[in-house]
Amino acid sequence: MKMGLHRYSLIICVQVLSATVFGLLALAIPQDSAQDSKVSVVKAFMAARTLRHNVEARKRMTARLEKAYLRGKRLSIRVRSGRVAAFRFRPTSIFPIDHEKFLVSVESTWVDLNNQVSSTVLEQIKFIKINREWVADKITFLKSIPRHPVLPFNIVSEKRAKFALRVAKRFMKHIVDRDLEKTTHLLNQNFQSQFTSRELLKKYLLGSEDPAYVAFEVTSLAQTEPKQITVGTTLYLATRGEMGFERLDASLILTRGSFDWIVAGVEFKVS
Repeated sequence: MKMGLHRYSLIICVQVLSATVFGLLALAIPQDSAQDSKVSVVKAFMAARTLRHNVEARKRMTARLEKAYLRGKRLSIRVRSGRVAAFRFRPTSIFPIDHEKFLVSVESTWVDLNNQVSSTVLEQIKFIKINREWVADKITFLKSIPRHPVLPFNIVSEKRAKFALRVAKRFMKHIVDRDLEKTTHLLNQNFQSQFTSRELLKKYLLGSEDPAYVAFEVTSLAQTEPKQITVGTTLYLATRGEMGFERLDASLILTRGSFDWIVAGVEFKVS
């Protein structure tokens, strides 16, 4: 009898222990899933903000934030004058307020209408749950770091350098836009003739579609000859919908033509 009672007690203890373990696992799994879900929500919202239009981003906002995004003084200026090109955040920066609210800190790279990097911005975004869907409710700009100016110019004529720089920026804008027609319009025939097909030229200049070039910045400018200027640039590559970016250096050789400066050579180098 005592043996049977002991065995019965042992079975009860094992069942209780098993229930406790499974209970702890049941608590742990939803927490991890909830964290992964929040990471996905932030990534989807920021990815929508990298698009050339703001329709998708607005679908992921509350009515209050959408109004501020379109009309508010701080946000509306950014909508009209530029957009997010790349972003990154640490999942550990997600701070839950309660079951239906959380905050996250995001670092975003902004570009102007010419695809040139304008600033790096640190934002804090508040998300809330409405009808079981997470939507952005508030964006607070914490810090904005403007791009570094390209100084000093190593040139003979500042006026000529500005004209050459203008052409170089147009050329880089078209590369980021993946517009081969406009890109080759600024490229001399000697360089183009080095490629046996237009497809090879396109692959060399525009790279892949994913990851793709999302922005550029001018890093240096030097006059190597009286009618030749070298412009150093950096391209930003990002994978669609993902965090972070990579950099690729591109050196442009511009020569003075009959009417304007023209790109005579392009050399890429991993930085």
